[in-house]
Amino acid sequence: MRDYWVPLWAYKSVGFYYRQLVRYYRRFPADQIRVYLFEDLAAKPEDVLRGVFGFLGVSENIKGDFFARRDVSGVTRSEYLSQLIKNPGALKSAFQHIVPQDLRFKITERVKDWKLGKELMPDDVRQQLIADYHDDIVKLEGLIGRDLPAWYEGNGAKNDKQRHA
Repeated sequence: MRDYWVPLWAYKSVGFYYRQLVRYYRRFPADQIRVYLFEDLAAKPEDVLRGVFGFLGVSENIKGDFFARRDVSGVTRSEYLSQLIKNPGALKSAFQHIVPQDLRFKITERVKDWKLGKELMPDDVRQQLIADYHDDIVKLEGLIGRDLPAWYEGNGAKNDKQRHA
């Protein structure tokens, strides 16, 4: 931030969700605010979408491919496959003439998902982040009225929180 980078790059500071949300709770009635968690969206996207529609008072009958994962990040497992998808070539050209566009898109997205592996966060970094976010998570649980046990994984912070409560 000192070097005038856009806030997008302030990953750690924007992860203090209580700090982010409490400003809204101070200005608006709680019944005008709805908080959805990524883990809920990942586990039950249809339920979350229905909840959003209900909260907004719009029809739940909207159709569309809302749940396809797009632009998934990761570490490539196959440079050859990456180049095959990115660059034009005879195989790709033939594929485009034989396979319908919507099916090509679905196949390409699946191949992209398959070719990406996840790089795991080092345990010491995870433990430090859990410790850094601990107090903010405790306040966030109170603010949104929900326990977030998975957010404490790995260092016993949840048990520590319960001992001090």
